[in-house]
Amino acid sequence: MPWRVDREYPPRYKDTSFWINESFTENNLLCEVVRGIAGDLAEEVQLIDNFTNKKEMTSHCYIIAYRSMERSLTDEEINELQVLLIDNFTNKKGMTSHCYRIAYRSMERSLTDDEINELQWNVREQVQSKLNVVLR
Repeated sequence: MPWRVDREYPPRYKDTSFWINESFTENNLLCEVVRGIAGDLAEEVQLIDNFTNKKEMTSHCYIIAYRSMERSLTDEEINELQVLLIDNFTNKKGMTSHCYRIAYRSMERSLTDDEINELQWNVREQVQSKLNVVLR
C-alpha cells in the first residue's frame, strides 16, 4: 500500500482575477503576494483563465486553494484574504477584474452548447445593464 497523507480538513477554493502588465510574472510576484497575505494557508495557485481585450489589456483569473492543517477555515477568513489579494492587484486605474463561474443545469435534460451560450449572453447583458459594470 502506497504512503498517503490524510488531510482532515478540506481545502476551500476561491477565484481571483486582475489586470496584468508586461512585467507581471506568476512565479515571483503572484506567489510572493499570495504567500505574504495567506502564509501557509495558501496551498495552491492555478491559472484557470486569461483574457486580452481590444485595448490589449490582459486579465488573468486564478483559483486559490486555502487549507489549514489544524481546523476548517470559515468563509469569513477566506473572504478577508481575498479582499487583501484583490487590493494588492488593483491596477493604477482602480479597475479590478472579477471572474465568476456559473453552472447551468436543467433537471429534465442535458443542455446544448448553444443553449448555454444563449443563457450566458443573456446573463452578461443583464449584469452589464443592471449593475452598470464593464464586462471583459
